[in-house]
Amino acid sequence: MPKPAWYVITESTPTTEPAHLPDAVRVILALETMRTAADHLAAALPHADALLTNPYRLATILHTYNQVLAAAAQTTGRLAHRLHPGPDHIGGPACDPTAGYALADATSRLIEAAGLFKEAYLAVEHRQDPA
Repeated sequence: MPKPAWYVITESTPTTEPAHLPDAVRVILALETMRTAADHLAAALPHADALLTNPYRLATILHTYNQVLAAAAQTTGRLAHRLHPGPDHIGGPACDPTAGYALADATSRLIEAAGLFKEAYLAVEHRQDPA
């Protein structure tokens, strides 16, 4: 689990899900898998000095973080687009325009974070280049 911070949701995951939404269940399971993987990573990194001193391994970590953040940004952007009022708006009681705006903001921040990881990756990759 993430360490407590202002940006971490502290309530447990809602457990009441309509049975007729198998795609929604797949999305939730995929997100739970991502959270579990993040928990494993958080537990392993304090003991992974060898990863940080090896430029190739560090570049691999930065590249992978960039890919995860980019995928999260693109997925979040699609969610935000669907929650914003407009032709693709999905409507319904769970759709609040405020959630769409918050997700749009989250999308831009995820894009920025992915860009920063790309910058770090390029810096490490450049240091490996013998030329």
